[in-house]
Parts: sequence; C-alpha cells; structure tokens
Amino acid sequence: MKKNIFSLSLLLLAASAFVACSDDDPETPKPKFDVISFESDVIDLEGNPVTLGDIEVVGGSTAATHHGVFWAQPFAAEYGDPEAVMGLTYDAPLFTFDNNIWFGSYYCDNTGWGYGRTDSWGGFVLSSICNTTADAFDYKDQFAVYAKSGANSTRNFAVCYCNGMMGGEYGNPVIEFTSEPRTVDHLYVAASTMLYTYYKYDLSAVEGRTWGVKITGSLAGEETGSVVATLVADSTPIQDWMKVDLASLGQVDRLEFTVDGLNPMVDFDPVYFCVDEIALVK
Repeated sequence: MKKNIFSLSLLLLAASAFVACSDDDPETPKPKFDVISFESDVIDLEGNPVTLGDIEVVGGSTAATHHGVFWAQPFAAEYGDPEAVMGLTYDAPLFTFDNNIWFGSYYCDNTGWGYGRTDSWGGFVLSSICNTTADAFDYKDQFAVYAKSGANSTRNFAVCYCNGMMGGEYGNPVIEFTSEPRTVDHLYVAASTMLYTYYKYDLSAVEGRTWGVKITGSLAGEETGSVVATLVADSTPIQDWMKVDLASLGQVDRLEFTVDGLNPMVDFDPVYFCVDEIALVK
C-alpha cells in the first residue's frame, strides 16, 4: 500500500510540474489594431476636422432637422455636379483618416425631376444620434442607431445607406485605402432606428424577411472575398452592436457594403444600418 501511495504522489508531482511549466510559457502575442471609432482625427475633403452638427433634410416625408450629423450636402455646391440628370449631385470620398482611409458618400437634391429640392443620400454619413424608444416608423430616425451608444460605449458612429435607386459610385458605402492596403480584422454593425421600427410598426413590412449586409474586399481590382452579416432574421433586426470578423478578406484597398437577401431596386425595406469600431491590423 505504501508503494502505491508513493507512486501516486510521484504522478501528482509530475502533473503539477507540467502545469507549472505550461503556465510559465509566454502567451501567443495578441494582434494590435488601429481602431477607427469616429471620435476624433476625422478630416473632411477640404482638410478640416469633421464636426457633427445640425442638418436640415428638405423635401416630402423625409424632411426633418437632425442634431449631431455630418453629411455631404454642404459640399455639393462646390464639389458636386450641378448638371447631373437628377440634379445637383455629390458622388465622391467625403472624409478620411490620415489621408489614406477614405469614406465615400452620395448626395442628390433631385431638382432634375422638376419638383423642387428633395434631399437624398447614400454611402456614409456620421452621426451621434441614438434612439431605442421610437414607437413608430419615421424618416426622422434615418440617422439614429438602435442602441444606447456607439459600439463599445463610443459616442460617434457611421450611418450607412445602400441607395440602390439613385446609383452613383458611392451610392453604396465604400471605404478606400489609397496609400497602402490594410487588413481589416473586424468591425461592428447595428440596425438604424428606422430599420428597427419598420419591421416592428410598419404594416407594409414583409413577414419572414431575412437579409444582411455583404462586405466585399478587393485588392488592385480583384475581389479577395466577402462576408455577410445578418441584420434582419425573420423580420427581426439585431438590437445592439454586433461584431463582424473580416480577417478572412486579407489585405484590401477597398471595402464595399451591399445588400444580400433583398433587392433595393424592387423591395422597399429601408436598408439603413450603422458601422463603428473598425479594427485594422497594425
């Protein structure tokens, strides 16, 4: 019996030594990121720091005043095309980080239709509006996120709209890396308040709808892959920020966000969503 106890003690000591050695091994280094949180260091196309303020959307059911938004409309007169078919149109990169990472935006005043100014937009804008208490579907919430803050308790975030009706190179949200390609490890997405209230309160919402945002990477004009993040499942939108892994796309010089699961040219679901905390591998 003593021999057996002695042998068992030796085994326990050996196991303890193995665990101790394992604990002493250095951990695999964690990747480090440059994180775009839209809190600071955002520069507009004129080289000025971006400031979120009051904007006025003109025209029809979308008319409203919004507090804490940055969009392309103020730049359209100087940098847009006044002779575009549908009216004064801005369709270009709008704001940047370090003059390498550019976010595209689209704006049109729709005066080409002959009925006066009716603002429309697509691509990226910036916002700080949060609304989880809305009890009706309303375009006044098109710049609001259905969350209590930006991702990871930040203040500002990007609002995206895939404006399939208007077209334009930047009618869909596009991020371009103009100086050097980068690997985007992940980012966060959330539903806009207008998207959430559409499925909850609007009687025209299609039952059983499931769709997501397709994020496609490319490098030197060649696609590197794509990832689909489901925003709406069985007509129920996500109700907070969701982390989306993009590491599989590898190095990219362009990311484009499109809709997967419905056709914005035919379906009337409001494809407004929000993006924040974009993590780039250092």
